[in-house]
Amino acid sequence: QMLESMINAPRPTRAEVSDVTNAVFDGSDCIMLSGETANGNYPLESVRTMSRIAEYAEQNIDYEKIGEKQAKNIAMTSIPVAISFAAVSTARQIGAAAIIAGTISGSTARNVSRFRPQSPIIAITPCQAVARRLSICWGVYPVVAELYESTDEMIKRTEAAGKESGLVRKGDVVVITASLPINIVGITNMIKAHLIG
Repeated sequence: QMLESMINAPRPTRAEVSDVTNAVFDGSDCIMLSGETANGNYPLESVRTMSRIAEYAEQNIDYEKIGEKQAKNIAMTSIPVAISFAAVSTARQIGAAAIIAGTISGSTARNVSRFRPQSPIIAITPCQAVARRLSICWGVYPVVAELYESTDEMIKRTEAAGKESGLVRKGDVVVITASLPINIVGITNMIKAHLIG
């Protein structure tokens, strides 16, 4: 109930604005309303207000610093986490239009998201339930696609899904991360810089 006063009032208190702003600054993947929209007198105003506050807060965040802080706080002892960090670093260095994460369980996209890349994360998954869960992760745009059977097919499918999402187009450079061998859960171990054709 971050904007609780908006159940009965058209404007939030300063403290509530600070609460929403701090939630964004603290790195929350998503923020939500409950009573304000379920039984409040100003449900649309509540949503618009929270959206405006969050957008303003996001414009004033140094995501590169957040990613570096996350890297210091997270043990790089697992290959998938290290690969995800490397994908974000590579995307930053080459100015990638997007990071495309092939994921069955959603963990690859979540690992990439925690480092707050400047590039959008297009998560390709064969599972509708995983796509729904990923939709609340910071910077992740989930796309449901069939499983692929080879690396070449994976690259073609991820390229097509990236174009279909509208986030990338011909001539863009993207960073692709996935598992090799293909379609094994939990072993993200591959990064590829790829020119969209």
